[in-house]
Amino acid sequence: MAMATLVVGAVTPLVQQEIEELGGTVRQISETPTLFLIQLPHQEWITLTPADLDLDAPEDVQSIQEDISINSAHGLLSVHSKKWICRYRGHPYDVTRTELRALVDDFPIEVDDLFYQQSGHETQEAIRGRTLTPYEQHRWQVACASSTFPGNEKLRQAFQSWITFEALDAPAIRQALEANQEELATLPEEQALLRTGQIAKSLEAQAMHTYASLCLEDQHTIRQFELGLRLEAFQNGVLTPQEQLAALEDFGTGHFLQARPAVERSLRHPQPEMRLRALETLRLYWRLAEHLETALQWLHAPDPDIRRRALRCLNPGRGPIRELRVLSAFADMVADDGELPTLRLSAYDELLAATHKGLSYDLWMKMKHYLDTGGQFSQIPGIDWGLVRFFVTDPNRKASTYQLALHCSSWEDEQEWDDAFGHPFFSQAVVVAYLVHLQQLVHARLSHFQMTVSFAPLDSALNEGERAGEGSPGSGVR
Repeated sequence: MAMATLVVGAVTPLVQQEIEELGGTVRQISETPTLFLIQLPHQEWITLTPADLDLDAPEDVQSIQEDISINSAHGLLSVHSKKWICRYRGHPYDVTRTELRALVDDFPIEVDDLFYQQSGHETQEAIRGRTLTPYEQHRWQVACASSTFPGNEKLRQAFQSWITFEALDAPAIRQALEANQEELATLPEEQALLRTGQIAKSLEAQAMHTYASLCLEDQHTIRQFELGLRLEAFQNGVLTPQEQLAALEDFGTGHFLQARPAVERSLRHPQPEMRLRALETLRLYWRLAEHLETALQWLHAPDPDIRRRALRCLNPGRGPIRELRVLSAFADMVADDGELPTLRLSAYDELLAATHKGLSYDLWMKMKHYLDTGGQFSQIPGIDWGLVRFFVTDPNRKASTYQLALHCSSWEDEQEWDDAFGHPFFSQAVVVAYLVHLQQLVHARLSHFQMTVSFAPLDSALNEGERAGEGSPGSGVR
């Protein structure tokens, strides 16, 4: 079987165990710098589809939890659900058909001069392409100050290491190259690139090893400390526009609630992207109910991208909810003939998630393909218009009806339930939870209602008691 190859700067025992269990191998190929060679069967590599293919995906990719990860100079190799994911320069790729193939499949077994020359070229290009921002300069000064983490020199050095492997043109790499400038200036171009790459990779590997050796608590301490520095710079107007956007997202992912006042003020920023990033931090990451109203208001913005991202902020957890305003907002967008079809489809997916249903990837892709090939949204196959109409805002409504029929199939001692539109319920417990949730929603909307649940036998040989417990339920909600 073909093996994919990746060179990394650090491998923990847990990572090595996981790799070997999947039929791969790990061996150290260099001490200075510290480098490991990892080889894995091709079949173990995947990407996080469909969102990584730039599709409007029903899944909330941000919620995916990775079990372990290992870093290289340019890539991140992660394992999730016993499958490996590779990102190259922040972008996920399938190694069988992308530019990552040149780095992974065709990578030499031993690190050679070409590797360092390529690294040297990339480092030089990064340094020539920009200067350090005022915040980057300030952060490095703080990291080098003896007053930072007083009494804990190991933590201060780890903070410097974290900054060093964060970017190709980190301050430590710049300083090292400046210190060797006289030597580099006397070398032919290829030799200068080789030496530049060796210096940069050595520092990166050492930095990665230092940081990886920390316990999770110390890594968290460093992360929170850096976010505090960034918040101060954010409030003082020191950050560049790009750094401001990154800071808002990192405040969210780091659950740095000390930044809440600054993030809330950003909701009134003159730049739309800043306002959106602030809302996403408050809702998607921190899930603050106080800002639900903002997301609802932005559903009516002229810009479709604002509407799309506001829609995602209505139900951050993508689980069952009882907030009728949100359910009606989803349904209203689905029913709006003037809305973009892709947004209507996203709203339908959100409505299903919020009512304890789900939209399978296969069905999602069929719907999207139907729209992409000129199909009308009103005629799209698989839309449960009864569910949509039940939650659409209608001040004149006096009565409402919603019919649901569920069908059960068994495979390998498991049961799976589907409704007439192909939406899956993966166990009878989920079916029961859905019916209970639906009853609660109906009760919140209507003062008088009737709910009927009937069971049909899976097998005529089943006795009456088995029929009641294992049948295929159909429910009418009125």
